[in-house]
Amino acid sequence: MTEQEYLGNDKPKKHVVEGSDELKRNPGPSTQEVHPWKATLRTVVATVIGLVTSGLLTLLAEIAVEATTGTDFASSTEAFLAFSVATTGAVTRIMANPLVNAWLIHIGLGTGVELEASYKQKQARLARDTGH
Repeated sequence: MTEQEYLGNDKPKKHVVEGSDELKRNPGPSTQEVHPWKATLRTVVATVIGLVTSGLLTLLAEIAVEATTGTDFASSTEAFLAFSVATTGAVTRIMANPLVNAWLIHIGLGTGVELEASYKQKQARLARDTGH
């Protein structure tokens, strides 16, 4: 099966109004299915940023605990794991912000939705309606 067949792009489209029941019943494939490498790359970037940030936070926590209590920071592994999950989740959420995603599109890390015809049509209507 070709990508065009999978996406249904090989058949004439009937007009589907945004927010309609038809669109709710059959929204089409997700951007992760259509652009799997973009989704993978975004996940890798979020994870790397999360790991680097959590490493710095763990180091700062160790320094603070040792400086204030004079004892070793015994649970650095647990702190690193907790910071990793929290910061990676936060980075992923920030990357989902439309303003951040607009910047990510310019460096090739957009969600891929910007490549879809419906998104381009919506952006054109928005630009026309707002005069931008």
